[in-house]
Amino acid sequence: LEDIFEDIKLRKIVFNKCLELDYNLYGFSPQINLDFINSLTSFQFVEVLINGVWKADKIFNMPIPNLMFTRDIGVIFGNSLLISNACHSARKREQIIVSHLFKTHPKFNNLNIIDFKSISDDLSIEGGDIMVFNENIVLIGISERTTKKSIEKI
Repeated sequence: LEDIFEDIKLRKIVFNKCLELDYNLYGFSPQINLDFINSLTSFQFVEVLINGVWKADKIFNMPIPNLMFTRDIGVIFGNSLLISNACHSARKREQIIVSHLFKTHPKFNNLNIIDFKSISDDLSIEGGDIMVFNENIVLIGISERTTKKSIEKI
């Protein structure tokens, strides 16, 4: 994340999408001048995205500690990476962040990126429900977060 957010233009795109999401989900808008993001190091910017605060100022409605559950954000099938679409609104900001990570970081350039949200925004699928058993078998569990309709879309 630090690598991609050296790019101030990308930083602004992701930040604005996250602000818009927070407003749409919670009606929350920070009450400070947001130009400070341009002066942050990329590490500090990532901290703001994850923690939701800068110094004593609340930037986002809540933090995103679930980002540590990295299996939920996506799964790799051979040479393809499926970016999941979270079921719960609390996970939506991390979806914005990781989709930009996967689509822009050079480490992922040789993968076919499949963003499930672009296939079906009204359905959810989470990587934690998917297990690559071997090169020929992928198991996908039906759960609260991954429905049968989502599996059929895949």
